[in-house]
Amino acid sequence: MIPRMTEPDMTQLDNELEDYVRRTATITLAGLQLEIKELVDVQLMHLARYARILMRDGVPRGQKFEAMEQMLNILHKCVVDPQQLQELLDLEYAGEVTMKDMLVFGRHFVDQDRQAAATAPPAVAKRRGRPRKSVS
Repeated sequence: MIPRMTEPDMTQLDNELEDYVRRTATITLAGLQLEIKELVDVQLMHLARYARILMRDGVPRGQKFEAMEQMLNILHKCVVDPQQLQELLDLEYAGEVTMKDMLVFGRHFVDQDRQAAATAPPAVAKRRGRPRKSVS
């Protein structure tokens, strides 16, 4: 008789998901202090897709404007405080903030990770293979 397949233990995965908390940071953008949440992988994938649409030459202008709107929507959802979001929108409408300035939303956490990796002690490489023969 063939044994039944066992179901994976989902409790460990559920616990890991419950423990996951998005990092937040305070950044300065055009003189405004904003508390932002870290972009998650799906948001980054959508931003990359919309950026490719903007870079293509054969895309109609309406689609490019729609892509920019979607990119801004994703970035605006990262702002934690609604009051800060309104102040950011006011700066955008006034022309004080550009799309290039908004790149800090994605770049901030990447830069933090790079700095942490640079200051971390180097990992000790574990020797693999047969043990060395002792010289006696």
